[in-house]
Amino acid sequence: MNDIEVWLTTLWCMARTNLTPLSRALGDAIRKQRTASGLTVRALADKMGLRHTAIVRLEGGTRRAPLDELAALLGTVGTPPDERDRIMAMARDVDRDTWSTSGGSGATAQLATLVRYEREAIALTEANALLVPGLLQVEPYIRSVMEGLPPDVIDARTYYRIGRQQILTRAEPPKMLALIDEAVLARTIGGPAVMAHQMDHLVSLVDAGNVEVRVIPLAAGSAAMMASGWMLVELPDGPPVVHLDHAQAGTMLHTRRDVAAFEQARDTIIAATLNPEASRQMITRYAQSYRSTQSEE
Repeated sequence: MNDIEVWLTTLWCMARTNLTPLSRALGDAIRKQRTASGLTVRALADKMGLRHTAIVRLEGGTRRAPLDELAALLGTVGTPPDERDRIMAMARDVDRDTWSTSGGSGATAQLATLVRYEREAIALTEANALLVPGLLQVEPYIRSVMEGLPPDVIDARTYYRIGRQQILTRAEPPKMLALIDEAVLARTIGGPAVMAHQMDHLVSLVDAGNVEVRVIPLAAGSAAMMASGWMLVELPDGPPVVHLDHAQAGTMLHTRRDVAAFEQARDTIIAATLNPEASRQMITRYAQSYRSTQSEE
């Protein structure tokens, strides 16, 4: 079996198993260490005295290896001590109901896992009371949100976010529902020109057909589950997951109980929003207002 066949086997395993976000990230981390060592799946299996399918399932997130076996594997592929400790910590937590990270390599691994989910999704729902959802942001808005960070960090994060947005313009894109507060439209980030651009972009995405933006008007008061940003990801071959976005931290949820609470929250928030056409009209009015302000400056 060559490596392409091995990878296809991994995908088959993933499609048939209810993976958790952390088990996927753990499998990715193990695969990264193996490929960095230059070993094929079969070569590593031979060194470990295992069947190659055991490595395939481990890297696919469908097999939980005993901790002593995982430690031996990481030693075989020459994993650096710090990275070995991080992967072992992930393995110890792999069956937890939630996966929370705060900065560093853990946050990077979680973001990479979220991006994989986004690419596989058939539907996305993102709720945000403070900012335009990241997948819908234009470049000047992204840069303005990140103002104060080092320029090289801003560049890297901006290009990464723009890359994530390509799922919305590909062939057969996922359906996306963005639930935002009117305050998101009113909050001037980057100045009137940036905001006019951002409002126009939202309208163009709505007109393209696969993105729906619904706005909670200020007069509606508060809405449940809008205190922090979150995304509900629906998949074609597995249960949905939720990502909670906090300042410099994130949490992923996958249990049916936790996810159901956000599915219910989505319906509750929708009931408080303007309908899609009224939301589009509101966004258009804000765009016109920002252009008027820009011309007066």
